[in-house]
Amino acid sequence: MTGKTAGLPELGFDPKAAELFELMVAPVRSWVLLTGLELEIFEHLESPCSARELAGRMGLHPLNTRIFLDAATAGGFLRKEDENYQNLAFVNQYLLRKSPVFLGGMLYNSRYYWLDGLDQMAEQIKKGPLPAQEPKVTEDAMWQTMCQGLAASQRMMITSLAIEAARQVPGHENFQKILDLGGGPGLVGMALVKEFKQAKGVLFDQPGVVREAGKYIKSEGLEARFNTMGGDFTSDDPGRDYDLIWASSCLYFARHDLKAMMKRILEALKPGGVFINLHEGMEKQGTSPSAAVLSMLLTSLRGEPDMMFQKGELARAMAEVGFDPIQTRQVKTPWSVFELELAFKPEA
Repeated sequence: MTGKTAGLPELGFDPKAAELFELMVAPVRSWVLLTGLELEIFEHLESPCSARELAGRMGLHPLNTRIFLDAATAGGFLRKEDENYQNLAFVNQYLLRKSPVFLGGMLYNSRYYWLDGLDQMAEQIKKGPLPAQEPKVTEDAMWQTMCQGLAASQRMMITSLAIEAARQVPGHENFQKILDLGGGPGLVGMALVKEFKQAKGVLFDQPGVVREAGKYIKSEGLEARFNTMGGDFTSDDPGRDYDLIWASSCLYFARHDLKAMMKRILEALKPGGVFINLHEGMEKQGTSPSAAVLSMLLTSLRGEPDMMFQKGELARAMAEVGFDPIQTRQVKTPWSVFELELAFKPEA
């Protein structure tokens, strides 16, 4: 007997079943990406190259190199023609070290948070947190990698978003002093200083971070207009009389006393000044945005501090210390959905 099965597509299978099989393959694709980054294979494939040639050049096993390159092609990272492999355009853009928007270092180091320990998930659900395996890197290497990854994401999307938000502020053409709070390499603060020609800026972050940020300031030629402060921005005085303070994905470190943090930010602004803040806002009882929930699953199971704010949590803390008005909207980025807040210090 032939015919359609009730409730199923014409081909006789439920697409959701196909999704389950795709999920089983998804971790393999992730590890193909990470292995390509670890071995720097993508660095050698800007131009077409055979597996044998690549193996000889890099000292790799010829057969397993070919097997891996076929998998990288199937996974959507390479193209293969006449036994030669070559990066797809997005790989050259985001996964080569020479690219100004290189994401490879950040992605590779994020495996500790996103992937390492997946095989221990069931054990941790049954017994509770297991001891964490911290990444074995020097402090200088950690800051360098962190700044490099943040620089790429800031160039890709955050700087333009910050400028667009700042231009919504009445009187933005008169900005004189800008603070980039916890801004890593400081590219957002520098972009704001370049946008508002009369302004000078300050980056306030950990001492190791600002040492690394100095390289970015020099490369932008902004030594005369953009300075740094090294310290603990969750407790130290950031200075006074700022027209604009910018923060993005850094206030988690102050959640132990968020009210005090907001009070310091308020006091650091001029009357009428604005605090512009970009952070995730969890909703649907902690189940959305999905990228944020899934990326923090392993660190949460390990018992590490909660790095997410609930939707509206930061705005409530701002209002509690005296910010008024507060404007909030959601923005979608390649990574996740964020809340963008413009919080004003009342005029004297």
